[in-house]
Amino acid sequence: MHTADINKQIVSQPYAYLKRGERSKSKGVYIILSLILISAFGPYIFRNSGVRLEHLIIYPLAAILLIRYFFHPKKATPRIYHIILTLWALLIFWLILITYFTKDTFSFFIIPEMENVIQPLALMFILGELLKGLSFNEQLKFLKVAAWIIIILLALNAILSIATIFIDTWSIVRWFLRGDNFLETVWGRSLTNGRYLGIFNQPFEAGLAYSVGLLLWAYLLLKQKAGSFLLSNVGILLIAGGLLSISKVFLLGGIPAAILFAVWGLDTHRAKRLGGAFILFVIVTGLLTSFRRWVGAQYLLQLFDYKRVSKVGALSLYSGGRLGNQSSFVGHLFRLVWEVSPLVGFGFGVNFALDNAYLEFFYQGGLIALTIYLGILTILGLSFFRRLASGLIEAKMALLLVALVIFAGFGAPVLTINRSSILVWVVLITLMFLLWSAKPSKTMTPADKTAGAVGI
Repeated sequence: MHTADINKQIVSQPYAYLKRGERSKSKGVYIILSLILISAFGPYIFRNSGVRLEHLIIYPLAAILLIRYFFHPKKATPRIYHIILTLWALLIFWLILITYFTKDTFSFFIIPEMENVIQPLALMFILGELLKGLSFNEQLKFLKVAAWIIIILLALNAILSIATIFIDTWSIVRWFLRGDNFLETVWGRSLTNGRYLGIFNQPFEAGLAYSVGLLLWAYLLLKQKAGSFLLSNVGILLIAGGLLSISKVFLLGGIPAAILFAVWGLDTHRAKRLGGAFILFVIVTGLLTSFRRWVGAQYLLQLFDYKRVSKVGALSLYSGGRLGNQSSFVGHLFRLVWEVSPLVGFGFGVNFALDNAYLEFFYQGGLIALTIYLGILTILGLSFFRRLASGLIEAKMALLLVALVIFAGFGAPVLTINRSSILVWVVLITLMFLLWSAKPSKTMTPADKTAGAVGI
């Protein structure tokens, strides 16, 4: 059966193509996956030092699997996986090298910034070790399990966000944030504007997480054979959670990406379901914005006020002042690096937020680090674009996820940010392996088949 035929069967009868009784070679794969995703929503273990639950899960797992890697037979992995892994390792090496030669004294800020870029490498390695032994069907199951875990965890977080409207949840949330003083945290300052984030520290983190969740929800919606009561209710909570954060990445990136994906992957049998999802979105949005106890409703609506957009400027308003303004802090830092050290940057160790993915690497590693980062995004985008010829809707979701990463990068460092970046990497690497495992179909051109054969 060719890939195009498999995809047709997936749409009409999701998971009916799986062999009865087929099980993962090891339940440990799903246990590890669950631990990683749950840890992304975990509390701080040592708040003063910034150690979160994810650190105690990801790094020991990476160490164990690294030892296992040297004592077990090597299995085939996608070429693109090796390329991305190598480029990210090169990026880390370059940033550490520049830090060593540009910093005269050690700064406490070096450690968390270094950890932010090391964690994705550890995560990529773990996921590669989990996925390389799985068949195409098992990788599909892996993606589905990951999707369900992510959207359920986000739904629970949305319940916490909703509860914050009515009661004081600080006694719970404080364990997931750094800082004991309510107003010293971004979470606390966001709350005064009616932006409810649950356990996430800042609106961008929440918005990015809910954007990924909404995309996965649309994916599961397209894959379900019939309407699911649980899936519908989770969808309500995902929309509510994203809206309550009033994050621009969710409003301008996550929602459009999910809608585009749902329409792109639509077949005639699911037209009613898509219409129902749209009605669900309208109802939840209408209820929230008309709810008087939500003080953030006015803040949300002003983003779509024509007079305000005209006065402030669309780029400045929707980027939170990061872009479209000569006096913006992001613009100032870009100019500073360009004038002082454009080639190599300043290394790790800044004591202020770099609210832009491109600025982060330009500031820390100059044009060399920025070029490596842009190269990673370009390779991912081109690879997933070529896989569209496979006819799998997973290729469409992968391409939209990369587009979301590129777009959201103008608001924050997407692939290194706390918590949410873990969700992005899990989905990206899973899709990478899944699409590489799919056999080329007759609709592919010779170039596409060659690309698929080498895993690009």
